Amino acid sequence: MSYIMYCVEILIILAILSLRLIRSKKSTSDLADKLPGPKTYPIFGNALMFWCKDEDIFQKITDCIEKYASPMRFWNGTKLYIIFSKANQVEKIFASTAFSTKDDIYKFIKYYNGEGLISGSGPKWKKDRRLMSPLFLKRNILQYFPVILKHTKILVNILEEKINLPTFDIEFYICKAGTDFVNESLLGLKSNNQGGKNDEFLIQIRRAYELIHKRIIKPWLQIDSLYGYSYSYLKQKEAQDVIHGFFYKVLIETKKSHRHLGQKDISFRTILEQLLDIRDEIADFATDEEIIHHLVTLYSASEHTVTNTCSFTLVLLGMYPDYQQKVAEEIRNVVGFTDDIQEQHLDKLDYLEMVIKEVLRLFPIVPFIVRQANQETELDKLSIPNVSSVMVSIYNIHRDPSQWEKPNNFYPEHFLPQAIKNRHPYAYVPFSAGLRGCIGKPFAYMAIKILLVSVLQKYIIEADGNLQERKLTADFSVKFKDKIFPLRIKNRV
Repeated sequence: MSYIMYCVEILIILAILSLRLIRSKKSTSDLADKLPGPKTYPIFGNALMFWCKDEDIFQKITDCIEKYASPMRFWNGTKLYIIFSKANQVEKIFASTAFSTKDDIYKFIKYYNGEGLISGSGPKWKKDRRLMSPLFLKRNILQYFPVILKHTKILVNILEEKINLPTFDIEFYICKAGTDFVNESLLGLKSNNQGGKNDEFLIQIRRAYELIHKRIIKPWLQIDSLYGYSYSYLKQKEAQDVIHGFFYKVLIETKKSHRHLGQKDISFRTILEQLLDIRDEIADFATDEEIIHHLVTLYSASEHTVTNTCSFTLVLLGMYPDYQQKVAEEIRNVVGFTDDIQEQHLDKLDYLEMVIKEVLRLFPIVPFIVRQANQETELDKLSIPNVSSVMVSIYNIHRDPSQWEKPNNFYPEHFLPQAIKNRHPYAYVPFSAGLRGCIGKPFAYMAIKILLVSVLQKYIIEADGNLQERKLTADFSVKFKDKIFPLRIKNRV
């Protein structure tokens, strides 16, 4: 009986995909025929490429994009993606209002983020972005500097037990520190993840990333009527309940004590309190549910960016000690090895910033961005129909040999002033750009610098191998294929 039901499910999936194919082919086949791309198969298009281990999908996609001229076409089942991987083309996409709408594929993120700043579009998104952008200006986020430093110093102390011991996964420790200072800055919550609290929340956040990625990539998981009966759906619902429940509890407690202080007050104000301030002034800004969606978006974007970037940076500095020595010398000259980093030091750490930018080039937080054309548009003599799905491969742009001297190597000198001047400005877009550029970039850079300086002041980092030996994968962000960031530490002073 189970075999018969399995066959019936397969037939239903094929029937649904066939109907989608008929509808989609009418408006997109002419465009697809003009573009290069891999061989397609009936119903599945190019999706059979993803019939492999999940950890192999990312490499298959990036290799495929590298193989064909930009723009290229890719059929994920019945859905056509027009993929761009050249800086001059991407500049036009990011600058155009015709491509400011997020693609329908982001509906799978909306189970967690709703119409937040990452997944939303339209007038509501535009209004929310305008109202929330001032919260992440430098003059506002500097109030979180002591919070980040406090939790980073806890991390440094915890790492003492690892001195002169075998290799360990640094990402595990950075994630907990990042969660602590993001929660306190965002929510005012002293979550004590570094002390072993809220592990279930972190587990469910990671699970949500994996579940969303699978649905985006695999068209047979995108059929809601069938997915609702799957084990993955139960896990999705469990993750959603834990994540939303966590933020809802904090929201309720904050509302009880919330008192609007106005724009001129200079006391410490969490992002959540400032969101409630906005709602006090603009009643239709956001419901409780929409505020929770904003909090999920801001938490995941902040913590994930800091954790990934710092983990990659420390491993690469361990692999390449000459670059680490340059960073350490700069820290010694600007901050010292015994004093805490201060706000005035942030803009003086030029070489460290070059290193961070090079890490974000090699391992962008979001390797692909997908937009939907909201009108018929001409782009480089290519007529793109309304509602077409346009994908930008940030990963491939960041490794374009025509833009980068050593595209696949760790080479911070890519960000020397003359090198930047000689490069297309859209060859480097780790936080997106244009109308939908990330508003949280100043917070991310501040947190990353504080954490890296604090760790490198005290410890020498060692890591085995080199970048070329480490294979990559991705869910929302790029990671090492085994998802481990291995290194060793020794006392610096």
